[in-house]
Amino acid sequence: MPELPEAEASRRYLDSSVLYKKIEVVDVLDERILGNVSKERIISDLEGRQIVHTVRHGKYVGAELDSSQVLILHFGMTGKVRFFKRNESAPRFVTMQLNFENGDQLAFTCIRVLCRVFFCESMKEFIEWKNLGPDALDGLTLGLFKDLISRRTGRIKAVLMDQHFLAGIGNIYADEILFQSGIHPMRTADTIFEDEIAQLFNSIGVVLNEAVDAGANWALIPKDYLLNVRGPGGKCPSCGTQLEMVRVVGRSSYYCPKHQF
Repeated sequence: MPELPEAEASRRYLDSSVLYKKIEVVDVLDERILGNVSKERIISDLEGRQIVHTVRHGKYVGAELDSSQVLILHFGMTGKVRFFKRNESAPRFVTMQLNFENGDQLAFTCIRVLCRVFFCESMKEFIEWKNLGPDALDGLTLGLFKDLISRRTGRIKAVLMDQHFLAGIGNIYADEILFQSGIHPMRTADTIFEDEIAQLFNSIGVVLNEAVDAGANWALIPKDYLLNVRGPGGKCPSCGTQLEMVRVVGRSSYYCPKHQF
């Protein structure tokens, strides 16, 4: 599932391709993706408008319009945005498409139809409606992180993945953050020592920024990262120990038994 780095890559892609282009026609091809808005409203509120700014909070990407309203995308398991010209073939699995006045087009594709589209008066309103925690990269401080952790007692991996606690971290990057911190995914938040909280906070920033800088392209991620070998039969990139797997909130969690405690 796309996590914060993938969402940020999509935001930057939108920023570089669709700003200040007038939306002429909106095609909603699969209404199952519509979260809090009807097909009729999203068409009427988007047509004739321009996207003037893009934002991101956690795994959600927002396209702010010249009306100040915001179109918000959640990518589910397989959602993607694809920009193409009038003379180019449309991609497969298009669920919604924006057709611009100059002939350019933007498709929101989703193979498994788990992506969602929302429409709100502002990103702030959406964050409050969804009760999302602070963004895992933007504005998170060590003091705030310590305060948030102090209120939790669940498994540390489950805590990191809870979007009400911190927005943007999913299964794969939670494993990487815990690996880089030397913390076992089954530890409970109330057993994490203060120096470990600081290390965890640092790892969140390092891992997510590294992935963002790589454009969420794993081929560009450092070779000593867990995600390069994460899976059955994988070995720790630091010591070569066979990785072990446990399930946390139903998700496969890989870790090195030699240096994650």
